[in-house]
Amino acid sequence: MTSLERNLANREVLLSRLRAEVIGPDPSGKPLALVDKQPMSWEEFRIARRQLNGEEIVWQDPPTKRFGRWSTSNGFNRSAGSW
Repeated sequence: MTSLERNLANREVLLSRLRAEVIGPDPSGKPLALVDKQPMSWEEFRIARRQLNGEEIVWQDPPTKRFGRWSTSNGFNRSAGSW
């Protein structure tokens, strides 16, 4: 792999991580079946998880803070990446 190819590959990784963090979704971690009143320790609660269908479980911040108010109120379609 040439230096240019490596730099372009690194740029793609950086852009995908930045997009996942700013726009979302950022599904990571093991899939978790959501069950009512599922007991968890504090350490288990802080581990990133995703739903069985692949969707991110937003647990630390509300969606308006996590993705920005504009993405949840102005008709932004996250799956299509457009308005």
